[in-house]
Amino acid sequence: MDRITDIKRNKGFLLLELCLAVSILLTLVGLTVIPPGSPAEKMHLEALTREMAWDLAAVRQHAVGNNGSGPIWKLSVRQQEYVVLAGTRIIKRRSYEKDVKLCSTAYRKDFYFDEQGRPKGNQMKIVLQGRCGHEKKIVIAAQTGRIRMV
Repeated sequence: MDRITDIKRNKGFLLLELCLAVSILLTLVGLTVIPPGSPAEKMHLEALTREMAWDLAAVRQHAVGNNGSGPIWKLSVRQQEYVVLAGTRIIKRRSYEKDVKLCSTAYRKDFYFDEQGRPKGNQMKIVLQGRCGHEKKIVIAAQTGRIRMV
C-alpha cells in the first residue's frame, strides 16, 4: 500500500503514461505526413503505361504477321496523346490524363517494327511522368523488339 500512495504523491509521469503519450504523438505525426502523389495518380499512370505497352505489342505483332505487305503500323507518341496508325489511317487515339506528361524534348515519337519484330528507327523508350514525380517507362529491346514496362 505504501508504494501506491508514494506513486500517487509523486507528481511525475509513469513510464507507461510517457510511452502512451509518445505513441499517440507519433501516430498523429504519421497521419499528417502524406506521401507525394495520390494513389489514384499512380493508378492512372500505371494503367496508361500498360495500355500503351499493349498497343505497342499489337503494332509489333501486326508487323511480324503482315510480312511487310500492307500499310505500316506505328504507334505515334505525342505530348498529350498517343495514336495507333495503319499507314495514315487512325486506328486508335488515346489522350493522357491531365496530370500525366511525356518526358521528351521531341513533340512526337514514332515507333514501328520490321518483319522480324525488331524496332526500326532510333526510338527505344517511352517515359511518362505524373505530376508528383511518379515515372513509368516502356523500354524496347533493340535486338529482339521485346517490350517491357519499368
